[in-house]
Amino acid sequence: MTNNDTPVDPPAIPYSGTWVDTSPSEPGRGAILCMKTEQFWESWLLPLLQTVNLATQIQPTTPDVAYIGSDTWQIQMNYTPGLSSQHPNVLDDYYKFTKGSDQKSWTWTADPSLLTSQKSVDANSTTYTMNEYGKWNGTVRHDGS
Repeated sequence: MTNNDTPVDPPAIPYSGTWVDTSPSEPGRGAILCMKTEQFWESWLLPLLQTVNLATQIQPTTPDVAYIGSDTWQIQMNYTPGLSSQHPNVLDDYYKFTKGSDQKSWTWTADPSLLTSQKSVDANSTTYTMNEYGKWNGTVRHDGS
């Protein structure tokens, strides 16, 4: 029995044959396995799979900027997979699966607000900002000197 519960007596499901392989040396085994969906999915498998959710989470980090000559700058987006600074623990509710409206499917979706990139980087008195189309725009800072 799961959760160390006491088996029902008499058994609720009568023995009707084996569900496991047999061989001549072992002609049969008196085994029947029944498990509630909630017990298998919700209590065992999906909590284990939360590790996959954490591992596929992407944490954007500060972009790199480098001057490569001729008034040309190279900017590279950076990220770290398997990390969310706001949800570092795999047991966090953030990583739990949600049961679908069909009551048969399960999903997990990362919070888009946690996936937004750091969209600006400073280099040589210029702030580079990425727009919604993925293009970088440079703005010269005026500090009064």
